Amino acid sequence: MNETQRGQGRAIGVCMKKTLRCLLVEDSETDAELFVRHLEECYIVHFRRVQEASSLAAALGGEPWDVVLCDYWMPGFGFLPALEVVRQTNLELPFIVVSGSLGEERAVEAMRAGAHDYFMKDELTRLLPAIEREIQQAQARRERTRHLHRAAWLAAIVDSMGEAVIGTDLHGDITSWNAGAEKLYGFRTDQALGQPAELVVPADLQGEVRRILQSVRQEGRVAEFETTLRLRRKGTPVEVSSAVSAVKDDQGRIIGAAILALDITERKQAEAERQNLIRQLNETLAQIRRLQGLLPICAACKKIRDEHGNWQGLESYISGHSEAQFSHSICPGCAQTLYPEYSAKT
Repeated sequence: MNETQRGQGRAIGVCMKKTLRCLLVEDSETDAELFVRHLEECYIVHFRRVQEASSLAAALGGEPWDVVLCDYWMPGFGFLPALEVVRQTNLELPFIVVSGSLGEERAVEAMRAGAHDYFMKDELTRLLPAIEREIQQAQARRERTRHLHRAAWLAAIVDSMGEAVIGTDLHGDITSWNAGAEKLYGFRTDQALGQPAELVVPADLQGEVRRILQSVRQEGRVAEFETTLRLRRKGTPVEVSSAVSAVKDDQGRIIGAAILALDITERKQAEAERQNLIRQLNETLAQIRRLQGLLPICAACKKIRDEHGNWQGLESYISGHSEAQFSHSICPGCAQTLYPEYSAKT
């Protein structure tokens, strides 16, 4: 008897039973059969029996299990090496030791080694409540582990952010201070923790910050500031863009506030430079108007046809389409043609 699913027939007409996936580390097929029959009083049992490390590891990796029942001692194998195989999977499975003759000393040894419970093979009345209890506790351990992993993952994300992320409690005291906050404000984490959130706020803005934090904590809303002034450790002012939001626990209760701040000094400088450049260009364009494109010009009188189809003198057209100003004179060629008597003398 190595693997099967049983107990379903007994469940019909009596009650809807849960399925129990039980991995039996047991060299005695008779004892394994005894365990399964007892479990079928309350469960539809799916089980597999293994008796060596390699088959145990293969079973653990092949499908999900609810509980591991392990004989205290088997030829060449026992609960200690079996427990180590289960631990290496990090599955948080209930591991229960069973024995035909388990004294108090061995029972203590099993519990100290990490077994979740133990019982004698002639005390099967303890088996069902022990399994139910350990399954529930294993589920609770898995939930705690997930929460811890999630918290560690979120903490790693927050600490790797370039922005300053500051957490406060309901009193407004700093409870978390990431690497971005250290870089922005110059205070180390150990210097900031426990300090009021006004640590980096100019004196004339502290009242406003207290009111905002109080409002966020009471109403759970988000407050945003496009630009506001803060102070570095040595009192140097720095412009930041920041937002404040409420922090809630698993039950939705507000337990504090989170402050996100981004140094916008370079952005403000770039914006100022952009505005200055635009201003300079506008001033330049206001002073310069250029003639461009194809200009129709009369080959005889040199008049130019404008955009309305009218013919204008060259001087009039250029004056109306540019900032150029004319000063009148006579070139040597024209002077000789128009005033030969004067040009001969020169």
